[in-house]
Amino acid sequence: MRLQRDGRTVDETTYESASQGERWLRTDEGWGWEKRGATDFEARDLPAERATGFTLPDSPEVPLDTLGDADDRLYLGGYSLESERTVEELLAAHDRGVEVRVLVDGTPVGGQSETEAEALDRLAAAGVDVRVFDGPPTRYRFHHPKYAVVDDRALVMTENWKPAGTGGASSRGWGLLVEGREVADELATVFEADAGWEDTAAWDRSLAGTLVEAEAESAGFPGEFDPVTAEVDSVRLVVAPDNAEEETLSLLASAEESILVKQPTIADDHAFLREVVAAAERGVEVRVLLDSTWYVEDENEELVRWLDDQAESGGLPIEARLVEPDGFEKLHAKGIVVDDRTTMVGSINWNANSVENNREVALIVESEAIASQFAAVFEADWAGEDGRWSFPVGVGLGVAAAAAGAVLVGSRLVRFD
Repeated sequence: MRLQRDGRTVDETTYESASQGERWLRTDEGWGWEKRGATDFEARDLPAERATGFTLPDSPEVPLDTLGDADDRLYLGGYSLESERTVEELLAAHDRGVEVRVLVDGTPVGGQSETEAEALDRLAAAGVDVRVFDGPPTRYRFHHPKYAVVDDRALVMTENWKPAGTGGASSRGWGLLVEGREVADELATVFEADAGWEDTAAWDRSLAGTLVEAEAESAGFPGEFDPVTAEVDSVRLVVAPDNAEEETLSLLASAEESILVKQPTIADDHAFLREVVAAAERGVEVRVLLDSTWYVEDENEELVRWLDDQAESGGLPIEARLVEPDGFEKLHAKGIVVDDRTTMVGSINWNANSVENNREVALIVESEAIASQFAAVFEADWAGEDGRWSFPVGVGLGVAAAAAGAVLVGSRLVRFD
């Protein structure tokens, strides 16, 4: 490709093939492909009044009560929306004059459920602004965050807007509710950038395609950990693919004493995994807790064995294990606690697809009280209970097969929800 002026070549570049929906641009790092409409958000320290750290399935009331308190604006971003109670709160907010907007992924792994289609139908019919990330073209492989902007508050979670997640019926998840206008405005800017481009569309049932059955609901679990509200020193909003990789690596590299990691799975060749090993090599105590559900158990056990080998051969202070669920069914949290002071919570999985191709959202909060809350939950989950988890009575093979199918095939199988 040549750039010419008056018949004279002033610049030129070459590339092997053009990527659909992307532009060939020159940056400070050289030439490369960039998706049309891609954002470039920079993470920065933002002031906040306080934050509430909470866990699921213990405190499903926190996200619901937060939506129920909306007075002016309520922007809900998600991968999926199947929770009837969440829909009721959105409709109630709309009825009392709140500006309600919803953005979810239109083509989730495994297909969109009939339950979600009905939920979006109800919202759209009531006049709520409902948009789905559908494409083409597409800036992101999946719209995978789980958050809400409610007036001057930002709610960011690891769990989906569905009974198994925010409903408290299944998953161990983490969440942060931050009170602060600047944080809320920053997250609202992300929402507006994602909802306002040509790869989203106003919801219509014709966009749904072939619908699938939703996962069976279970009765839920009694709460063990209460939410903790505390003042915070600073908050950083992290989004993928814009800045998530560099911010996560920077957080891990900053550790001086300890790192706690919770992930459903971890890709064995990912930079985040290499960074925690590097932290252990400089004397930081590292513990990694992974999910033990049957569809990820083998790969996670393999990773645990590899980390054990690193610890033994190098004399490194790093441990890893699979969770033995006590009070929940599966580990779905995606969180980090560094030096008993800094906590990162959000939708970011530790694999290349999540940080390079998806839209993801997370918060990094500086607060000893918040870090202590999540560290205590980590310790309890690390201890677990004797015995392995199996599907509870009433959850049949159809649900098991659906769960097993919700994976992406890359260098490894990766649970994706």
